[in-house]
Amino acid sequence: VQGYQNPCMVARYAAVPGPEATPDPETEVEPFDDRGLCEKDLREEAVSIEHLMTHYPKNRYCEACQRSRIRRRANRKNSTPREVAPDFGACVTMDHVYAHTKEMEGIEGSLDMLVIYDVGTEKVDAYPAKSKSSDCSYAAIQDFRGTTYLDVVYSDNSKEIKSAVKELGFPHRTSVPGVPQTNTLAEGRVNIVCNGTKTALETVGLPCAFWLYAARQFCFGLAIRDIGGTNSYFRQQGVHFGGQSIPFGCRVFFKPSPISKHQTGKFESNCVPGIMLGYVLDPGGKWSGEFLVVELAAMAGKLLHRNTPAGQLRVHVQRVRELLPVKTADVFYPLRETYMRANYTLEGIEAHKGIE
Repeated sequence: VQGYQNPCMVARYAAVPGPEATPDPETEVEPFDDRGLCEKDLREEAVSIEHLMTHYPKNRYCEACQRSRIRRRANRKNSTPREVAPDFGACVTMDHVYAHTKEMEGIEGSLDMLVIYDVGTEKVDAYPAKSKSSDCSYAAIQDFRGTTYLDVVYSDNSKEIKSAVKELGFPHRTSVPGVPQTNTLAEGRVNIVCNGTKTALETVGLPCAFWLYAARQFCFGLAIRDIGGTNSYFRQQGVHFGGQSIPFGCRVFFKPSPISKHQTGKFESNCVPGIMLGYVLDPGGKWSGEFLVVELAAMAGKLLHRNTPAGQLRVHVQRVRELLPVKTADVFYPLRETYMRANYTLEGIEAHKGIE
């Protein structure tokens, strides 16, 4: 299968300098970044499994980070530390993301997303929805909290969120109408999730219609990301994540689901290649031990332009348990080469526009 490996990784193993960074006011500063990492450390981080799981924080030596998250210089202001309750559910914020256009429809019909953030544990999750309804908000909040009572919920004045929180019986505080700065904590998490989602899609070579899987996988990657020996997954669940960290969109080998149309023959290998789309989580965010994958053969013939309509990308996403381990040297993005041709060559752009 023709594919693509992380360009930083290829450069590293070929013993040649890594890709030069495009000047960017967000990261083009002194040799050490704000975490105290030097150039050598940053180059090593750019090809690590930990960075490939989320691409967060932005790394100046990661090609995908640079290309998908370039932005204007921020007008930074002094901020004061927030007092946060350490327990999950003590303070939760949420905000909607609207796709607005049919072109941004997810492959399962999702047009909107509710981003929910727990301040105490710093857990963030994203819930795709087919509409901005109170029923969808209700289901998302229920899944986020599991069996935990939410002491207080903050949001904007969305009537759908108001209705859902009222039905659940949680205390609810809202921002000042017309003053978005009073809901900055929730909006900040929305920006992080949106940036992480588009970076993940650009890295692996999947069209935007797969955003619903990229968003949830990004959030789970943040949850299990180790910082000082702990993470938000441990702070909420009380146990460390027991599975392997597998980057979104990389090639995996798995045993097909019993209900899959493709069943291997008696003398065939019972492992087939596929694309990693995420982890199956129980209500409350605990990993169920299952993965979400799509068979690589199912992507054959699909148009991989970033704006390919969702209707042309319908695939069978399988829930599986049996999946071979993925090591750093095994990280491989089989769709990336086709995606690059479709989006960054004249021939690919003309094919998407239907120009002969």
